[in-house]
Amino acid sequence: MSRGRHGGWALVLGVLGATGSPAAAAPLLLLDFDQDDGGLVAGGDPRQWEWGTVDPTMGPGTGWLGDRAWATRLDAPTMHEADDWLALPALPLDPEARTVLRLVHWTDIAGPGDSGRLEHWDGADWQTLAPLYGYPDPAGFAGRTDGWAEHWFDLTGIPDLDRLRLRFTSDATGSAPGWVLGGIELREGDPVPPRITVVEAPEDTSALDQDHDVQVRIEDDLGVASATLWWVAEGGERTAQALSPGFDDRWVGSIPLQAPGTAVVWWVTATDGENEATTPGQSFRVFLPGPTGLTGPTARVVDQTVPLAWTPPDLDYPVLRYLVWREDQLAAATTATEAEARAAGPVDAFAVSALVRTPLGDFESDRSEAILVDVAVPRITALHPDGGWQGDRLRVEITGAYLLLAPDETAVDLGPGIDVQSIEVVDATRLVAELTVDPDAAVGPRSVVVHSGAVSALGAGAFTVTDGATRPRLTALEPAELVQGAHSVHTLSLSAPPESLPEIDLGDGIVVESIAPLDDEGRQLSLQLAAAPDAAPGPRPLVADDGVRELAGVTLTGRRPPAAAGRVCSATGGPVGGLVGAVLAGLAAALRRPRKTGLRAPRGRGPRPRR
Repeated sequence: MSRGRHGGWALVLGVLGATGSPAAAAPLLLLDFDQDDGGLVAGGDPRQWEWGTVDPTMGPGTGWLGDRAWATRLDAPTMHEADDWLALPALPLDPEARTVLRLVHWTDIAGPGDSGRLEHWDGADWQTLAPLYGYPDPAGFAGRTDGWAEHWFDLTGIPDLDRLRLRFTSDATGSAPGWVLGGIELREGDPVPPRITVVEAPEDTSALDQDHDVQVRIEDDLGVASATLWWVAEGGERTAQALSPGFDDRWVGSIPLQAPGTAVVWWVTATDGENEATTPGQSFRVFLPGPTGLTGPTARVVDQTVPLAWTPPDLDYPVLRYLVWREDQLAAATTATEAEARAAGPVDAFAVSALVRTPLGDFESDRSEAILVDVAVPRITALHPDGGWQGDRLRVEITGAYLLLAPDETAVDLGPGIDVQSIEVVDATRLVAELTVDPDAAVGPRSVVVHSGAVSALGAGAFTVTDGATRPRLTALEPAELVQGAHSVHTLSLSAPPESLPEIDLGDGIVVESIAPLDDEGRQLSLQLAAAPDAAPGPRPLVADDGVRELAGVTLTGRRPPAAAGRVCSATGGPVGGLVGAVLAGLAAALRRPRKTGLRAPRGRGPRPRR
């Protein structure tokens, strides 16, 4: 049976045995040779017949009903130019009854000059006795049987069992294991089941306009009463149809038209009214041929997809579309004979099938022969951080595999509402992107796409936007004022622990002399601030950059010093007045620096030290 994509269906039907069912009456004689030799007597030249345990290489592997059997030789091939016989024991037979002998045996007899047969003594000479339904070879028993075989002999007219013998002859050529006798059974009446030979059997087919004919030859020693064709279509129920008798012992029937993609198991039973025979199960498929000549890259591919092409199937029906499969995952669908199929890597097996419109409906064809493609799929493996809040401004480190990142060729896209301010390529697999999340950006997971030249990588749902109401922020600054020219200590409170000890920016004229945590998590920080004498008075937003995001929410107000009661220095600029002016001018110059813009450079990551 052509396997196609349905070829793994197991034939597990228990009714498919190959042997018949003898009549239920007890046998007149049953010899299985397991306990003793059954009273058989060996003779001839060179007298090869032996009773005992047969070497597995010289027989079927074990006895019929036990461990022992009779064999032409137990542990060696047959000898050349032999004429050996094995005589059956004495047992008077009822001349008024029909007695039938059942011979259970195994053969591996080299031909053409070697053979075995059953003979009977007619009072003057030994005559060959043919089994019901005949010998398998004109010379008698020859060739090799598939396991234990059985043959039936009508003993009508033979007065005693000792008138029978098994005879083996060989010539000077060839040698084989020989003949093994497993058992002998005698019954009266009609214990012989019909013999069924399959003459015509359905084969795998693409025909959708005809039934599937079955023809068998059924033989029986006393006549066939009826015969039945059975079948099971994959996924269906067991169905039966009575076979019709024809000429020359033929019986005919048919399995109805089946849809494409259907596997069918069938068998035949026949009965003579007393015994039933069953053929081994056979099978066939109805299928649509698939596309051929599937081709793809022979070198390694670094991409999300793989280019494939194929030849259309040889069909009488139109193809609606082609389905490209990666193992059992749909990787592409197209009406063309080429496609970009989604890859998974590192080695992908691709096959293609066709969806075909037939008179019975739309059905999928068999798949093409699969091809293997070596694929390195660019992918995003990590984001840090992997989310942000509405209104956030943060720096995200993106790491991946096979990204092939290059400066000036790399872009990052997180969808609407997230603006990528800048990208720093660290190496071929890592970048740092500075992002701004709009205050009204949609909340929820976002896919991240990284492009670099012809390479793209997707991180589905890799970044999450959270409601800005819970965004980390600065909650308090105490005291919230600083006088021009003064040094003072302030306490800064945060709603959540920072990623690392942040840098603080309060604009021109104010210097952060030191930062120290006041608790283990860093939710409160001690700031040592100094203001230049000419620092602009008024409110100043405080921005804290922890290396990942900027935190805001508090304001420091600059104040002028209180007015003096009287002037100390000389209006003429004497020595004391000139010295004070020079000191104040130097302090102002030291406190002036440009205001920072943007997040600070990323820091090396690792466990944040407890403070």
